[in-house]
Amino acid sequence: MASSTTANEEKHDNSMVIDQTEFPDDVNNVPVTFAKSRKRFIPVVFIFLLTLLSSVIWVTFAPIPSASATYFQTSFTTINWLSNTYMLMYIPGGILSSIILDSRGSHEALWIGSILTTLGALLRYVGCFIPNPSGALAFMYIGQIIAGFAQPFLLNAPTKVTAEWFLAPERSLYNALMTVGSLIGSLVAYVIAPAVVTTPTDIPTFLLIITIACAVVTILALVLSTRPPKIIHKPKDNSKPNYFGDFLTVLKISFHLPHYWLLAFAASIAIGLYNAFGTLLNQLVLPFGYTDDDSSILGGIFIIGGVISAAVCGAIVDRSQKHVLFLKVMFPIAAIAFTALAIVAPISQILPALCVVIALTGIFTVGMQPAAFELAASICRFDGREVTKSIIDSKDTSDEMKRSLANLEINGIGEGFASGFIWMAAQVTGVIFVGVFDQINSRLSTKANGYMGVRISLWCIAGLAIFGAICIFTYPKSRQTKRESVEDLSLNTVN
Repeated sequence: MASSTTANEEKHDNSMVIDQTEFPDDVNNVPVTFAKSRKRFIPVVFIFLLTLLSSVIWVTFAPIPSASATYFQTSFTTINWLSNTYMLMYIPGGILSSIILDSRGSHEALWIGSILTTLGALLRYVGCFIPNPSGALAFMYIGQIIAGFAQPFLLNAPTKVTAEWFLAPERSLYNALMTVGSLIGSLVAYVIAPAVVTTPTDIPTFLLIITIACAVVTILALVLSTRPPKIIHKPKDNSKPNYFGDFLTVLKISFHLPHYWLLAFAASIAIGLYNAFGTLLNQLVLPFGYTDDDSSILGGIFIIGGVISAAVCGAIVDRSQKHVLFLKVMFPIAAIAFTALAIVAPISQILPALCVVIALTGIFTVGMQPAAFELAASICRFDGREVTKSIIDSKDTSDEMKRSLANLEINGIGEGFASGFIWMAAQVTGVIFVGVFDQINSRLSTKANGYMGVRISLWCIAGLAIFGAICIFTYPKSRQTKRESVEDLSLNTVN
């Protein structure tokens, strides 16, 4: 049987297969053939580059608000909403991307995300040729909406890519390497935008640079990207699994997974705090005597610390496979770092100490993300499969319902759903945190009261981090990712 299966795999795509090993399926005792491809790093590179460019589009105008407001003859609030609109589009885009990722795979999601991102960038550049500032601004919003809708197709993809291309001991590292593209993109935007846009008339040039970069990466991705290697996996009844599952059915099954939602809630708080703090950093430190240059240094340290931490922590989690323990260590330290920030930030002229504290917040907030996403994927796949099986075995379940759940019984809930809802929740919490803290700062902060609103915001951030750490501590110690058989790599299935 092994030789027959191997022959079928080589016939399908011999160029992609360099090593094949048969593993027993621990759940169904089904023989599985795993094909490890030399091309597995291609989607990693393109997801990294596209998430980087997507993040640049997201925060294009944030580093240059004055020039942008002058060019489009509008207010700072209108310019700020270009970024907020981008985040809000993550919700509808996140739902559709979860369906595409779990039904068609990361290859199709990469195509959709790259094309829509480039289209959004192009429309923003075209808007610069409209004489009417209101018309030009409308094109900016349309471009942001399209690119924002595309972002989840890229940002939700790393967990699916690692499941399709990599074994369990490699996944957290490569998940982290793809995810940090978003962080680096923000840093790139804050460095390049002020350098290119020295006057408001330079904005079209900056948008053209972004558009060209998106177009080049998209063309290369469309030409060079390939589908993942195939796994031959036949379920007990020899039927071919149908990946076009009903999204609402998957959502209903997920409500039987309380550990997933607890993890998603805590992770969304961490990511939302990271996004909110990065957005409001200037407002949180400038009132206490720090300069714009100080703020730029602090922002760079915050992002770079997160980038390095994600890669290092991803490798540590891959080697140890102690996802839950890792989260229970990282989240409390992040909460301590945010608490230290609330104490240190209001003290003027201690930039070195503030740099250390902000570096720690970035390191421990971002460092926990690879473990959280891989743990979420494992919960959805294994526990989702077990819950589905119990529903199917129930006497009260109709035959029609059993047929609709057949795929979930075999494969569990996919990685697109597992990571997609965490990112969607993180975007929502980020927008809420930014809105609430901005209102607190603007309404309660005056020089006379020592900028009390900013102090309250800093302590609210610390309190939310502590709450998230408590949520993680309630996570059962026994709920650890299982050592996966190759059957659970969720690669494409063929007969």
